[in-house]
Amino acid sequence: MTRKRLLLLLVAGVLIALIIVVLLPEPLEVEAAKVQRGPMQVTVDDQGETRSHDRFVVTAPVAGRLMQIEPHAGDRVVENQVLAQIAPVPLTSREYDEITARVASAEALQREAEQLVHRADENLVHARREHERVQKLVKGGSISQQEAEHASNVAATAAIDLEAARFRLKAAISEVKVARSGLSAVQSKGQTLVPVRAPMAGCRSLPRRALMTFNAVTAVLVIPALAALVLAVLPNYRLTAYINVAAALFTFLAALSLFFYGRPLPSAYFLVDDLNNVFIVLTTFVGFTTSVFSASYIGH
Repeated sequence: MTRKRLLLLLVAGVLIALIIVVLLPEPLEVEAAKVQRGPMQVTVDDQGETRSHDRFVVTAPVAGRLMQIEPHAGDRVVENQVLAQIAPVPLTSREYDEITARVASAEALQREAEQLVHRADENLVHARREHERVQKLVKGGSISQQEAEHASNVAATAAIDLEAARFRLKAAISEVKVARSGLSAVQSKGQTLVPVRAPMAGCRSLPRRALMTFNAVTAVLVIPALAALVLAVLPNYRLTAYINVAAALFTFLAALSLFFYGRPLPSAYFLVDDLNNVFIVLTTFVGFTTSVFSASYIGH
């Protein structure tokens, strides 16, 4: 065998060895530990979403003007806490009869809720007594385990029904208080404010319209004030003319948004109604046109 043939065989062997090494599976890293008896804990980690168990809609007991709402969206409230106050307006005899009928209807619903709680309580007592009797029969071998499970489910359902009936009773009691407060305010001829209270402890939910955090009234007041400060420090008159037109335009657009996104809730300092919307838009429109016509004068 010549030297050349030996060299070829050696190269072929090296290539085959390299191919085998490349094709070999990589070893897996494992953790070794001694097996022994002991408690084993298994957890499942995942993301969840919480929702309110019961949602209560608070209505106005009387017609009038809503004063400032105390809690903000997301704030926690306690049961019977004052959420807002209403200044009642003078009512006609027909509206007075409607409020009186509302009080009578709320009291009737309260009596009905009390009867439902009483009946649910009796059903729960009967279900628990039946469950105990069935358990004794199962131990004695008289009936099957399936009937015992059925009796347990009936008792659990009765407990849930009792809890739901108690929640409805609390809501009915709150409705009676609201209706009576409205009637007392009307009888006082609007001299006192009508409180709107929380029927249960919880948190104030975010209203749909509150997703729009833009406050048009604040923008109408803040934009001209900021523009005035900027114009006072800029020495370039041509630039200040453009800034003045832009500020007036944004103020006018903010005023127009009152017609599309709704006016803000009344507070202790601001009360914007439909007539105010018209005047605000007209005033900002006049300011915008004035800034456009005076731009050339300011620039020179």
